[in-house]
Formats: sequence, structure tokens, C-alpha cells
Amino acid sequence: MRMRRIGLAIAVAVLSLHGGLASAKESRSLGDDGFAHLDIVEEQILRAVQRKDTRKLDEAIKALELRQRTTGGDARTLILLVQTYLERAPNFYGRKAFQAAELAVQLEPKNPHAYLARASIGIQIDCIPCGEGAIQDAERIGVPTPGIASAKASVQLMKANAIAREPSANIYIDGAKDAKVQAASFLRQAIAAEKRPIHRSSLLVWHAEVAARNESEESSVNMLKQAIELDPDNIAALRQYATLLTFNRGEIERAARLVASLGDMGDSSLWAIKSAAPYARWAKAWLAAPEAATTKKLLEEAKQAAPEIDEIFQIVSMHSQYAYVAMAMLTSGVYRIAPAEYRDKDGDTALANTVLNAGEATTEQPNGKRMSPDVMKLIDALLTAGANPNAWVSRGREPIITVAARNGDRALVERLLKTGADPHVMGANGTTALLAATQSEDHTAALSIAKLLIRRGVRVDAADRFQHTPLMAAARAGNFELVCVLLESRAEPARKDIDGQTALDWAAAGGHESVASALLAAGAEINEVVGMRGTSTTLDRATRSGNKSLVELLKRHLKKAS
Repeated sequence: MRMRRIGLAIAVAVLSLHGGLASAKESRSLGDDGFAHLDIVEEQILRAVQRKDTRKLDEAIKALELRQRTTGGDARTLILLVQTYLERAPNFYGRKAFQAAELAVQLEPKNPHAYLARASIGIQIDCIPCGEGAIQDAERIGVPTPGIASAKASVQLMKANAIAREPSANIYIDGAKDAKVQAASFLRQAIAAEKRPIHRSSLLVWHAEVAARNESEESSVNMLKQAIELDPDNIAALRQYATLLTFNRGEIERAARLVASLGDMGDSSLWAIKSAAPYARWAKAWLAAPEAATTKKLLEEAKQAAPEIDEIFQIVSMHSQYAYVAMAMLTSGVYRIAPAEYRDKDGDTALANTVLNAGEATTEQPNGKRMSPDVMKLIDALLTAGANPNAWVSRGREPIITVAARNGDRALVERLLKTGADPHVMGANGTTALLAATQSEDHTAALSIAKLLIRRGVRVDAADRFQHTPLMAAARAGNFELVCVLLESRAEPARKDIDGQTALDWAAAGGHESVASALLAAGAEINEVVGMRGTSTTLDRATRSGNKSLVELLKRHLKKAS
């Protein structure tokens, strides 16, 4: 989720401060001051945000600025201006938004919504303390539950995004998950307290997006259905529902009908649905009867509807439900891999997109995870047709073999190695395929892939930019067998990361006694000073883990060493 999407969350929470949509529906006339009722303006802004209608947002800005200049201003007008500025062009209007928020606080220092507007500025500029401080100010005054809960959800997602941007994000993945869980909890509070249909519908759409990534597909579907029932005109809900039907459930025909009913929204995801649908119809016919006249006719119709073959192939290849479409395009010759492979706007090749986005199609196997047969066949076909096995993915800026290793897919790692993938290459953050594999909580997959890579001669102590090594990652995960394999392969237990932490420190923090025992036997030393501030020791970490047996093990070792 991008920061702009998070900004929309507070927009939903803060828009509509006094009165509500009921008054807007009851009266569509001008107010006593000769200007449009702010409830009406507010609803128009929310609709413009849903529809991504920049023209309407520009009109709202002009109307609100005119009201501000003519009447001398009031806090509610200023707060609406803040949200509209941020939704329209945060970089261009950033200074104006800040000034409007501060003036709103000056005019009405007891108005909690003014502080929420200030919080939205903090969120937009990626300042977590700024956002949290303003929310606390609003809470002290007494803000309605929907507003404060939505604002808190925004901050939690901002924290999760900050963690995800860290070069060694996988080391701290638990923190990101916790932040997203808290965000979902705050959103549920906001939805339960919000009584206005349009606003509740918008909150449900936002929660559905979070749920699609962190909860279950079914819960996301149910939320979107509720959002559409509450507000049938909520284009954001309809757009997201159509996208989910297409790319998560494979119901492209149903989604295409829904998209057709929406008209031309100029949205890339809707374009993808409309464009992929005719190729899906052709692919089904081609698989059944490749030479039939009706099949050829369907292909001509597809090409006429969407002639951008390269782009269509990218779309269908990145979603496991449409692997059969990509396979048909590749096998039939409709799509051909050029010497200089086509890349999408992010710079990813079709193979990179397939590996990167087909993770949901994996199943558990004895030696780790494995992609669905359809996806694996597509990857095989792409490699056979000349796709580059050393392609990088834009997300994380790393080779696809590193992505496969992190996903725990041994079969794919092995396939890439056989076709020439280089297991020694480091990503932009210094992460190797071995380090990515050892970070996995799936001990079986991590062990299997690590053994495969070690046999290929990879450096077992190759560290990322934070100096995290595979041994540290395995120790943190509590993967005893993998730790033993790495030690047998001459991994160095004395290595320290940039915070001065060793593999033993990571094991102690996690309470992993057997791992700590193996590291001590290999010569690991107990740290007297751990962390950048030097405020803890290995023993302190073990104590905080709650594993008393581990604490005793370390004490015995210290006594023996002295």
C-alpha cells in the first residue's frame, strides 16, 4: 500500500466533521452565506477521490479557497482544504496544506479534527512521530471513534511500510506483520463506529485492501460486497472487486461484465481486465481446438480489442490463475521472446513477474514449497524460449533466484540453476540467495535450498549491507539443523552485524537453546555489549526470552570460561 493510499484513509476519517450526509441529502440548496453546503462539498470530494477525478478535486479546491477568502475562513473549510490538497497533489500543495492545518488549529484549538488534519500532514511526509503526536492531541480533546481509529490505522500502516523499505526487511518481518494487524484492528473499530453509509463504505474498501494482503481473500470479498451494498456508486469498491475477481479468483468473464458496466474510468487495473478477457476466451478455445475456425476468430477479436501483445502477456503471466493464457500465447507463437526481452513499466520481464507474483500458487512439499504445475510449466516454457534466468525483479532489486529462495521453492531454485542462474549474485541490498533462504521460518525448505546452494559453492558468510549473515538468520529463526550445516561449511560464528550482534545474540533473543548450544560448541563467545547503544548483553537477551534453561546454559559457559 502506498503512502497516497494511506493518506486517503485519514481523508475518509476527517471528511465530514459536523452534521453528515443526511443533511446533504435533505438540502441541496446553498447555505445562508451563499455558498454550497459543506456537507455537499464533502460528499463531492469523497466521490472525486473514489473516481480519481482530478478535475473535480480542482473544482473543490477553487470553491473552498474562494469560501476561505470571502468569509474569512472556518476550521471545517480549512480541514476540507487540507484533505483535498493532499489527495490532488501532495508535493505541489504540501505547503498550502500545512498552512491550512495550522490555521485550523489556531482558529479552533479545541477542535480534534483540526489535529487530525495536522496528523494527515505528518503521514503524508512520512513522519511517524508527527502523525502520532497530532493524533494524541486530538485524542486528548475527545475525537469521535471513526476519526481517531482511522488515523491510528494510517500510522500503523506507515510503520509497516517503513519496515518494508529497510534493506534487510525480512529480518524484521514480524514487526511489519504486527503493525498491519494493529491497523486492521483500528479499521474494524472505525467501521463499527461509522454510521454514515458512504463513509462506512469507503472504510470497508480500505480494510478490504489490507485484508487481501494480511488476512484472507474471503474476508476481503465480503468487505467489498458490504461496501457495494452500502454505496452502489462507490467506484473504488467496484474497481477493487473486479480486480479481485480477475486476478485472485480467475473469474475474468464476470469481472469483465462488471468493468463494462463502469464505463471508461481510465484505470490501469480495469484496462488490464478488459484487455485480458478476450485472450482468456481465445486461450480456452485454443487448448481445446487450436486449429478451429472459431479459435482463430477469437484470436483476431482479441488482437483487435487489445493489440498490445507484450503488455497482455505481462499481465497474464504474473497471475497464476492465467498461467494457461500465457502458456497458450507462448506455445502458439502469439507471444515471442525477443533477444532484448520486453519489460513492463517497472522494468520487470515476464519471467520475473511470474516468479514474483505467483507465490500464492505454492503448495507445501516434503522438501519445501512448490509452485502450481501450471505456473511451473509456464516458467519452464519461458526459460526454454530464451528468458533470462538471471533477470532481476524491481521489488527488492534482486535476482529472481533470490526471490525463489526466499519463497522456499526448491524446485524453482534448482530449475533456475540448471538454466544458468548465478547463485553468487548479490541484490542491491547485498542479499544473496543463500541469505534469503536462511531467513525463512519454513525450516525444511530453508535447509533444503541452503544445502543445494552450498553444493554450488556459494559463500556461506556473504553478508548484506547490514552485515547480516546466513548463520545469523538461521540462528534467529531457530533452525538448528541449518545452523549445524552452516557451521560444518565453515560459517564464522564470531561475525558481527553493524549493531555488534552475533549469531549467538540472535539465538539468545529468540530463546533458541539448541541453536545457542551448537554455536557455543563451535566457539561462539558471549557478548558483554550488544547493540548500537551497548545497553544489553547476550545473557540479557536470553533472560528476556523467558527460556530459563538457556540462561543457565550461558551462565555455565561463562563460569567455565572464567
